[in-house]
Amino acid sequence: MVQLLVLVEVLFIFLLIILLGYSLGKFKLVSDRFADDLNTLMMNVTLPMMLINSFIQPFSQELTEQGLLIALVTIGCLLMSFLVGLLF
Repeated sequence: MVQLLVLVEVLFIFLLIILLGYSLGKFKLVSDRFADDLNTLMMNVTLPMMLINSFIQPFSQELTEQGLLIALVTIGCLLMSFLVGLLF
């Protein structure tokens, strides 16, 4: 239940950011050049930093086991897809 609340909170923040950006553009409070520069900053700096930050978690045996299971399932799915591709 806690994870659902965190997800809703994050989605709400994203919605507010989207509405802010739309409003600023609609009322011409930012120029097209500024919007392009901001987009470049978001894609080249902020997004990679957020991605790296999301991976930072304390080590736990359970997390390692889950990661290994996900890797094995992924490899199994890829092999199965490859074999199905050979049939057709």
